[in-house]
Amino acid sequence: MSFNTEKSPQEILDYIIDYSQEMALSSPVDQIVSSVWTLEDSSTDNLTLDQDSIQAPDHVICRVSDGGRLNVIHYLVNRVLTVSGQKHQRTIKVTMRKS
Repeated sequence: MSFNTEKSPQEILDYIIDYSQEMALSSPVDQIVSSVWTLEDSSTDNLTLDQDSIQAPDHVICRVSDGGRLNVIHYLVNRVLTVSGQKHQRTIKVTMRKS
């Protein structure tokens, strides 16, 4: 699953992924124990991943700042592991635009 968004090279933005629906499908309700964010693209002008964290038992957040090449799609990938051992992955497609 993925979703699309836009960002200018000067913006500093937080991206949040809500895994609550996936967590609620487990019995008992599952929760995230680890989250890893990576940037997967072919641009030499990569975005900067400043910080990331788990927010509550079912949301993850990543702050993205400087960088990025105009009109290039940067793929911000999040992989989580849950208490029950499930692995989930989501991709945010960030297209760089002018300010």
